[in-house]
Amino acid sequence: MNKSYDREHRPGFIEKDGYLFGKIFRYKGAINDAIYFDRKLSLEDIQYINHHFLNKLILDFRYEEASNLSFLCNIEKLEFLDIYGTIDASLIASLENLKFLRVNSSTPINLEKFPNLEWISSYTPNLLDGFEKLKNLKSASLLGGNEMCSQKILDIVGSVSTIDTLVLEKTVMRDLSFIKNLPKLQVLILKENTRLSNLSGLENNRNSLKCLKIIRTAKIDSFLVIGEILSLEFLYIDTCGEVSSISFISNLKNLRGAVFAQTNILDGNLTPLMNLDYGVAIPIKQHYYSIHNGVKSQIKLDQYASGKIEHGNINIDLWRRIDTW
Repeated sequence: MNKSYDREHRPGFIEKDGYLFGKIFRYKGAINDAIYFDRKLSLEDIQYINHHFLNKLILDFRYEEASNLSFLCNIEKLEFLDIYGTIDASLIASLENLKFLRVNSSTPINLEKFPNLEWISSYTPNLLDGFEKLKNLKSASLLGGNEMCSQKILDIVGSVSTIDTLVLEKTVMRDLSFIKNLPKLQVLILKENTRLSNLSGLENNRNSLKCLKIIRTAKIDSFLVIGEILSLEFLYIDTCGEVSSISFISNLKNLRGAVFAQTNILDGNLTPLMNLDYGVAIPIKQHYYSIHNGVKSQIKLDQYASGKIEHGNINIDLWRRIDTW
């Protein structure tokens, strides 16, 4: 019996054979297929995992300190490892088959131990070391926690040419010049980057970027450069202060969906949104209007197009897709 289940039942988890199973990923249709532990694994646990060819593991160290992780080497099919809490990452031995690692550490995280990693995620990004050794890295989620993600780390990640998906939260970035060496970048999510004031650098990805999401970043002085991203299919702007106009999206012939949430559109002209399969600006303000057949009318909620759209990530491996809402 997995002793983790003796704790208060965890919402979103299911029980099977006395073990808890949860989700590592959040793409539509993801299932609870990651076995969960909040304690050191026993020999019996390892045997169960290997007998059932399980390749996804959630380790929860929010309750007990991780003192020994050598057992990870005995899990034969381990490819996806999600660690809750903050650990000493030096306790993790080399795992050559690992494709996904989410870890927060109090010590440097030597990525060279995981040569086949395709996605790294961490709230302690400044302790990540060895990006240049990851020849298959496609996704990186660098999430500043108590310490903002440094420009040094941003510059290093910006030189990993295999990356197609990048999530950057609470970083020191002031512009996006560091992404100029990411020719395959398709999904870029920027969240709570309070120093970001200039979107220059985006134009370097005018033929690759398909999904752009900017959240709670209020100092951006101009959004016009987005109009140069000709490949863009989905745009999401949330709580970003003011936008002088959204006329720039009229240049984007591949754009299928755009959302402007909690962001004031100063000129009020939402006509460009009306031509999309999915276009929304909320809340609706009194000065918002659209022009149809030369007639100007105030915007009403039922005027917004709400067709089903892809979010610009259709070419990303299913397990690496991120909820772009």
